[in-house]
Amino acid sequence: MKKSSLFVVSLAAAMFLVACGGKTPTPEESKTNTDKPTTSQNHKHSYGEWTETKAPTCTEKGQKERTCECGEKQTQDVAAKGHTFVDDGTVEATCGKEGELKQKCSVCGETKTEKIPAKAHTFVEDGEKQGVVQKMKCECGATAYNLLIADATGWNKSTTKWNAKSGSDATATWNLNGIVPHAHYKIMVEAGLSYDSHQDRYWYNQHETDTGSNPDTADQSPWRYFFSQNESETAINPTNMKTWGEDGLSTTPAWVEVVDDVELDATIFSAHHGNIGYSMIWSQVRLIQLTDGTAVTPYTPTTPTDPTTPTDPVDPVDPVDPTTPTDPVETGYTTEIKVDMPDTGTFIGDDGKQNKGGSVTVKATVTDAGEYDLLLPAKIGSGAESTALSTRQITIKINDADAINPTNNDKTSTELGYNSTEYKEAVISKVTLAAGENTITLANGAGAGYRLLMDKANMYIKLAK
Repeated sequence: MKKSSLFVVSLAAAMFLVACGGKTPTPEESKTNTDKPTTSQNHKHSYGEWTETKAPTCTEKGQKERTCECGEKQTQDVAAKGHTFVDDGTVEATCGKEGELKQKCSVCGETKTEKIPAKAHTFVEDGEKQGVVQKMKCECGATAYNLLIADATGWNKSTTKWNAKSGSDATATWNLNGIVPHAHYKIMVEAGLSYDSHQDRYWYNQHETDTGSNPDTADQSPWRYFFSQNESETAINPTNMKTWGEDGLSTTPAWVEVVDDVELDATIFSAHHGNIGYSMIWSQVRLIQLTDGTAVTPYTPTTPTDPTTPTDPVDPVDPVDPTTPTDPVETGYTTEIKVDMPDTGTFIGDDGKQNKGGSVTVKATVTDAGEYDLLLPAKIGSGAESTALSTRQITIKINDADAINPTNNDKTSTELGYNSTEYKEAVISKVTLAAGENTITLANGAGAGYRLLMDKANMYIKLAK
């Protein structure tokens, strides 16, 4: 009986050791095994189905898990779903104007906007050529003006290549009668390179030794190609800082934007090559109008008339008695500020004539900021009654800003109200002044010298509004 009991106890102990992995558990291990299933060294996990514990979003990961019958768990990340974008009011691009691709996620509401490049204008001829100006029109309504290099004066028509050496092909000039003056324009050129190896060159000169002494003047501009208007010394430099290759230029001619925005006053327009300009062949220039301006009568060549037969001189008439002075005429101005010029600088010669290239600077103090009429007292020089007041005569600079042309430069001296017998005040421009002291500079252009005569001893200007 005792042997049987001993065998039973021994067998139970052996079975317990096998179930516990072959060793006697410690009291602490025995406590743990009562809380979760135990596994033997030969146990193989058998997991159930995956269960999502955290749902993924458009931008964040989710999570899922599965469990073995023994209680062991596995977890895995669930990839973010990503946005589901749909159209949200896309604005299509048109010629000359960028569009916008607008999208919105249909799940989370996230939005995004991307620029759509503007389409190129498709210009066609609009009417007959006016002088050297060919008006162009796009179906979108945009207006442009084409200028052929072959129509320019000062261009050597034996070749279309502008070389570095100075010569008759250094400047191409057009009379812009026919375009809208005082409007802003984009300047484009149709050109090609002499050699594709020059595609790494820029519109401007990168060599320090060839930058020129004054980058603001046309004759010393550091740019390989630049423009000017009304024979001004101020260069209109390209705003394009890319290489010719980056602009898409090669030996195959193409249109390229050179200046993105400049105001032109519809008189004389010139294209120049700089002090090392070469290797580019131009065929035409295009001026794309960006803003409204002041319309002018298109250029129409005049037909010369036969000379008239001189008539017999008329007998002199007796002088008439002087008339009684009349009351001054109402001008409609509420403010008039007279600015005396005790020192006329180089603006006026001793004979009262304008000095070519001369200038004078005065200080004017105004209480109210705003736009004023600038009146200049003068009379007309001999034979200059029909001369227009362009930059060949005078330019105006306010507070050291860029020089401006007289806003009445399309009028003749007579149309402005001047005559050849007496000094009269006439409005030559509108100027914008700041409250307080302002600096006003009047400068004579290359065509000045006898157009206007002034009273040097009693010289002044008047500002009125």
